[in-house]
Amino acid sequence: SVRESRRILMAFINKYAKHTYVPMQKMTLAIGSEECRALKKRHEEYKPHYPHLQFLEMDEILRVEKNVVLGRDPDELISALYATEEHAGAVDYEKLAETFMSRAETAAVSADKCLETHFSTTVDEIIKERNGFLLVTSKGSFHADFIMFAAGPYSLTFAQKMGYASDYGLMMVGGNFYYSTKERPNLLNGKVNRVQGAVPFSEPHADPAVFDRSVVRFGPTIMFLLLFIRHCYWTTLDYFRSNIMRPRGLKVLFKIMARPV
Repeated sequence: SVRESRRILMAFINKYAKHTYVPMQKMTLAIGSEECRALKKRHEEYKPHYPHLQFLEMDEILRVEKNVVLGRDPDELISALYATEEHAGAVDYEKLAETFMSRAETAAVSADKCLETHFSTTVDEIIKERNGFLLVTSKGSFHADFIMFAAGPYSLTFAQKMGYASDYGLMMVGGNFYYSTKERPNLLNGKVNRVQGAVPFSEPHADPAVFDRSVVRFGPTIMFLLLFIRHCYWTTLDYFRSNIMRPRGLKVLFKIMARPV
């Protein structure tokens, strides 16, 4: 399903949004015998679906991404899954979203349909009606046959207000990154991710900027947050009202935080 979704996205990009995409090699790095065995097994599982995906040992990693290997203990066991620029890349999703909107507006005009966008609009209440939903917002009320919420952590809040997912809660974490300096440009040829462990957030990785590979960010460092949206301190109250701050949620939260990293 992931492969097919990528094919659909790339078909759209190749036809309408080539300016949002940059070919870029990608690598998943395993360190130690346990991770290397798991990565080898994963490669065997993925190979029928991604025949271009390569399994690399240390000497091969040195050839394609030398700074990942230089300075390491030569006795340390490392391996990687690797995709070349021909089969991988990076997307500027802000520019892609703008293209989605532009194409939707053009299609609406061609079909003699009305498409409205309302940014900076607060949804205060959702009322389920017999023939749909009534959205009460800061810019008036709207009737909808169906609603899709893509509101980050508040998506769960809206779902629970409508009677869904009452047994779910959210653990909020924030990540910071270190950036390479202009004095050390082009540290990497592409993205380098680590094998994902048991932690419920991204493992440390290295990520060159989409349109400026001289800038590479390393991270994330992780901090626990008591708010739904970072730097928006008014969302703290909403977080304390959520399921995670109830006895069962706190028990799960402490269990997660106690895991060794």
